[in-house]
Amino acid sequence: MKQILSVMAFASLILFLGSCSSIKPEDYAKLKADNANLSDENQNLMNDLSQTKKDLSALQNQRDELQQELAKYSNDNISLKNQVDSTRGALGRQVDSLNASIKGNNLKIAGLQDEIKSRDSQIGDLQKTISSLSAAQAKQLQEENMKISNITETHDRMEAAMQSEIANGDMDIKQLGDILSVDFQDKIFFDSGRADIRDSGKRTLDKLVGVLKNVTDKQIRVEGYTDNVPIAPDYRWKFPSNWELSTARATTIVRYLQSQGIDPALLKATGYGEYNPVASNETAEGRQQNRRIVVLLVPLDERARFR
Repeated sequence: MKQILSVMAFASLILFLGSCSSIKPEDYAKLKADNANLSDENQNLMNDLSQTKKDLSALQNQRDELQQELAKYSNDNISLKNQVDSTRGALGRQVDSLNASIKGNNLKIAGLQDEIKSRDSQIGDLQKTISSLSAAQAKQLQEENMKISNITETHDRMEAAMQSEIANGDMDIKQLGDILSVDFQDKIFFDSGRADIRDSGKRTLDKLVGVLKNVTDKQIRVEGYTDNVPIAPDYRWKFPSNWELSTARATTIVRYLQSQGIDPALLKATGYGEYNPVASNETAEGRQQNRRIVVLLVPLDERARFR
């Protein structure tokens, strides 16, 4: 129980921290819904386990009462038999009555024995149910802890590989449960209004590839974002709007990751243009934060939600 509560508390803390991150709203809503579903499932398991234990206790009490009643009738039988033996001569007519009582008690004893067997069978079934529920609960917690542990290891490897970029403020790594978000400023990879990766950007991506090659159980989503400044006239022939620019940048990075050996089945490119800002576009600093490339590692079983 304490382990379950601690995991729930940890999940709540992660959600709180996630509210301050730069993950897009629909991702956060998905995570919040997943966390709520997991909490509901865990609570249902706990409720089932509690009710089963109550049923088991009630059946055991019933069995004890039946056992006591059986002992009483058995003692009555012994007493009646003794009376028959001591009064057989003088109380012949009472013998038949007492024998009838014995017979009736024997029938009750047989019925009680059958009922005790039934209770024992129910107790065994309930004990199996308790074991099954406990095993399912333990397995679910183990799977969730394993997912978080794996993504934490990836986070640590990526942090070690990208120390210079992090120190320069060019990128940021955030973990929310079993999802990892790596946010890059666009200037690392691209010149203004362009979608061709600079040589310095390729060197940064090569560091990223060294970590991503070990990732086989996550989808790698590359997302492009821009500020709200319109495309310069000289580039509109190629990128009519920020939609096209953000999508082209994300696609270019995905193609480069594929060329470096990343499984293309795990890759996805998405462009959001200017419509998912993380800061105000009223200042140069805010616009710089909005011009970004985000690499998300999400569980493979979540991929269908984003298709």
